[in-house]
Amino acid sequence: MTELFRGMKENAQGLPQIGESSRSLGVRPRIDVQAIDPGDLVQPGQGGMSVSPDDPQSLPYFRRPLALGGTGKDPVWRITDAQLGPDLRYRPDPASPGHGFVEASRSMTLSEYQRALAQTQRLWQRN
Repeated sequence: MTELFRGMKENAQGLPQIGESSRSLGVRPRIDVQAIDPGDLVQPGQGGMSVSPDDPQSLPYFRRPLALGGTGKDPVWRITDAQLGPDLRYRPDPASPGHGFVEASRSMTLSEYQRALAQTQRLWQRN
């Protein structure tokens, strides 16, 4: 089981904010995934939502809050890869040891992928 960390804004209910930004629970179309429109397909192994495995110190300094030696404005959240559910999977980034992706586990539309990410919202815990 791998713990995954991500710096994200907190919403009014004390959960990670869902959205299409680098500071929310979701992905940026055309940047994090190749899909642009909601009906475009997202494929496994082609990128997704960025996370850092095993240690929140692996997050870029601009994603870590002051308490973790960074300059980020948002809290750090954690989830395990086992909690991602059947539509998502964690894949380590082969180009960067302290980085990975929460990707689609199968071919699906961008809309389905964003919905699968959003469904994990209540499973993320503040670090």
